[in-house]
Parts: sequence; structure tokens; C-alpha cells
Amino acid sequence: MNIFSDDYVVFDYETGGFLDTPGGRPVEVGMLQYVGGVAKIHSHLVNPRADGDERFVISLDAEKIHGIGHDMLDDEGWHPEKSSSVLLRGLGDELPVWTHNGVNFDFKLMIEECRRFGLSPIPQARWRDTAALYKGWKVGKYPSDFANLVSFMEAALNVRRRGLYFSLTHLTAELDLGVKLLNEAGNPITNKDEHVAGWEVSPELGIPEDQLAKVKSLGLHRAPFDCVVTHALVQWCKKELAELFEGVPDEA
Repeated sequence: MNIFSDDYVVFDYETGGFLDTPGGRPVEVGMLQYVGGVAKIHSHLVNPRADGDERFVISLDAEKIHGIGHDMLDDEGWHPEKSSSVLLRGLGDELPVWTHNGVNFDFKLMIEECRRFGLSPIPQARWRDTAALYKGWKVGKYPSDFANLVSFMEAALNVRRRGLYFSLTHLTAELDLGVKLLNEAGNPITNKDEHVAGWEVSPELGIPEDQLAKVKSLGLHRAPFDCVVTHALVQWCKKELAELFEGVPDEA
């Protein structure tokens, strides 16, 4: 399988908190399928309490970021088993699957959720992580020095360097991704701490207007929004970094 391909899938979780806390389970799943140059977006809420997880609670910090509360999950949240099954079906059996910081977070969470219900998560050979590719490039770690792509991505994400920011909001300001995040005044965001009030998305990213409207209606801090920006970053990595990954195996 090519590390970069014309067709792929992006997914993202929003959670109730960090993985090692009672809130560390999905409250929202976002997925972007990019096939034939056209993107299709899906999302749904997830209610971990529906499978009897009485410990689960959404932290105030998490709710402040994504705006998803327990009342929303009670009204609209899917059972976690149904959510995991639908996600796996959407990811399919063949295409590369991209996330942003997924090697440290989203893929690990997928594995845990699948184990709860006896499902098989996608194999590591399909894992792709835009945060790892960006960080590796910035710190001078190259995939040819590692046994496989996953070991490279893990090493790159574990690098700690002062002043190296790689949040999606920051990267939209630093890189020409075809996505511009706007502040309350309608100007492009240049400070990673500014509130995101709107966005502009290039038609070259292949996202139909009705799909963009769906994302905007949910809010620009939700899982489908992260999927759109990650998709844009995949395209940037494919254009700018592909030659660094020629001949690198997916797995050992």
C-alpha cells in the first residue's frame, strides 16, 4: 500500500476527556471519505453511558472545547457498539486511514472501543498521521531511518521541542493548506489562541458546499471540522513531503 494515495479516509474522535480519565471515551465520531477527488463527510454523537459505563463523565475542559454535553448525548448519542461498527464499515478494508495525532490518541481509542465489543480494529499498515509527518519533517527525523512507518510516527510524535506547535489551528495559519480560519472580525487567524469564528475552504479540496454547510452547522470545534482540516493537511503533506517516504514500508 502506498503511504500517499489518491483515495483515503480521515477520521477523528471528540472525547469526554483524556484517555486515562473517566471521560476518555468517544462522544463524537467524524469521518471524511475522499474518493475520486470528492469528499463525503459523516458524523454522529456517541453516548458511553448507553453501554453501562457509569464512570463516564465529560470534563468541563472538554465540553468547553467541543460544546458537547451529557444532555446532547442523552438525546442524540448512539450506542458505542453501533458507533464502532459504523466507523469500521466507513473506513473499509483497503484505503489508508489518516488522523492528526492518531497514533497517540485516535487509533489507541479505536482499539479500546473495538475490544469492548469483540470487533477488529484496522491494522497498523493502514495508519497514517499528519501530526507525525509534520513533526518529523520539522525536527529532522526521516522515515528511512526506521523499520516501518508506525515506528517513525511514534518516534516523531514523542519528540518534545519548545516552540514547536502542531495543532490544526496553528497549522492553518502557518501552512498554505487551502483552509483559512477566521476570527470574529472575519480576518485570518494568526495567533493559535484566537477563537475560530468562521472559515474559508478552497474548492481544490473537493468538498461540496452541502458538506461544508453540514460541518459549519455543527460548529468549528467538532470532529467533522477536524476531519476537513486534516484532509487539507494530507494534501499538503502529499505535495511537500512525499519524496521523503519513497520506499518506506507500512509495517515490518
